[in-house]
Amino acid sequence: MFRIRRAQIDWFDDKTRRDFVAKISRWLAEAYPECVANLSTRQRDEWVATCVAKAERYGVVMEPEVAQLLLVFLILGDDADERIGWVRDTLSNRDLIGVGKVRRLVEEARAQAIPGAESIVLEDSA
Repeated sequence: MFRIRRAQIDWFDDKTRRDFVAKISRWLAEAYPECVANLSTRQRDEWVATCVAKAERYGVVMEPEVAQLLLVFLILGDDADERIGWVRDTLSNRDLIGVGKVRRLVEEARAQAIPGAESIVLEDSA
């Protein structure tokens, strides 16, 4: 019988997170080069890792929603959850799951005509 130790599980968790951060970082560089042009690859990876950790804390864990939340942070600033009341309130809302939080953020950003908000595409979850 095999036994999986906590350290092994943690290693796989860390590897999965690192792989995800690298994937999202590459995607940002390819899809939105003008938004991340001022960052080196290392800086971009660190920024993405910070935002992914923040997304996890708010219960936004599915890849499409995390990517969309990162776009919100690109538009509003990665400290938007600390500076902007409606962002903080939405992300802290315990009645919403991750996809609902991101949808509400994008809808509000569009309603306020925040530049760049129209470029965040929301996929329908079926």
